[in-house]
Amino acid sequence: MNCITICVKESTFELFKKGDSIAFEEIYNLYSNLIYRKVFRLCLDSEICADIVQESFDLSP
Repeated sequence: MNCITICVKESTFELFKKGDSIAFEEIYNLYSNLIYRKVFRLCLDSEICADIVQESFDLSP
């Protein structure tokens, strides 16, 4: 199994935790495609994958 590691600067992550939209966008751009590809290998359904990616980044309580 291949493992891909993507590093996010600690400062970006701290801004993300505080609700910074630019930090959120940076993290989304780094991880959304990776999450999509991993999930697609499991379910082979593009609509479900898109929903899972969207829900993964949903910050609402």
